[in-house]
Amino acid sequence: MRTKALNKQDAKTAANYLRDWAAYLESLSSSAIFAVTSDGIQCTVQLPTGDQFAVDGPDVFEAIKNLVIELPGKMGAPPVADTINQKSAVPTRTSPPSKHGAEEIMRHQEETLHKSSLTKSRQETIGVTSKKSLHATVINLAVQRNESVAVVARELVLEGFRSLEKQMLTISPTKLLETYEKKARDYDGDATEQWMVRIDKKLAIKLKLTAKEYEKSASQVVAACLSNALVPHYAMAPHSATAELTAALATLALIKGPQVTPLAAKVGLGKQRSLLSRILSGGVEAPGIILDRLATALGHSRSALQGAMRDNFSNRSIPAFKAENGKPQIESRPMQWEAAVKELALPSTEEAQLLSLKD
Repeated sequence: MRTKALNKQDAKTAANYLRDWAAYLESLSSSAIFAVTSDGIQCTVQLPTGDQFAVDGPDVFEAIKNLVIELPGKMGAPPVADTINQKSAVPTRTSPPSKHGAEEIMRHQEETLHKSSLTKSRQETIGVTSKKSLHATVINLAVQRNESVAVVARELVLEGFRSLEKQMLTISPTKLLETYEKKARDYDGDATEQWMVRIDKKLAIKLKLTAKEYEKSASQVVAACLSNALVPHYAMAPHSATAELTAALATLALIKGPQVTPLAAKVGLGKQRSLLSRILSGGVEAPGIILDRLATALGHSRSALQGAMRDNFSNRSIPAFKAENGKPQIESRPMQWEAAVKELALPSTEEAQLLSLKD
């Protein structure tokens, strides 16, 4: 087969795409979550859209290999597509401006950041380690706004960083950051998780410079900005039970697609992923032993999971359809375990095994 070299411009474009993929994969190395399943190893990453994507493999090497193979199909284009002649301008340190001058500079920077957030601009992924309840609050706000988690998180980071910069003019930056970080620590629960936010490239540079100057990690500054920006959206911090319910709802919302199968096997439902999906959506009353196993696997209390499932059932979407005879029948309560199992029409051995799980 005869080949022909690309012209200089196309070759540069190809090199940029390769570099973008390499940078994105490098960012995943610090935020990917690996878990042991009954089938081997599961690797979970968060896509730039905010959705979680999981792949499985018999061992770590195979799981990572499958991730690299399947990831392009999920994302299509490189996650950070640079234009050919676009260059990153890294700000340099100069002598401190006057207060009036600083305010003018900040106003100009805010306008620039705001404009860039409204257009398709270069973005950078930053890994965040925060309490699960903080992440759940972001997800809850996204649900209320009917927007993606990625968009809401990006807006909150920008809002929080603007506030941080403005207050730094009159308040000790060190003390201010401590105040912001305390808000992040004050969220309920001890469980933490790793997730990712994608923010404007210019904002990412400023945020990292701030983190370096005050001996913080970018993750700490992002979590601090998020927690401060969330304050106006919630008049008071949620009670512990409410926060736990919110966190459980957020966890259940992320269990979909390839994540359902290994979880079904882990809690004793074998290959019955559809049955597990109905349990998580609140459509089927699960036996206590299944609820206990789910609580252990997902890191939430049994009561929180039951509350989340009830909430899912109450808020389920009702499909629009016309009834052929009389009014359409809508389930007013979850299906009993026995009825749900028998509805699967499984071989007698499998059916008996599932029925034996009943309390």
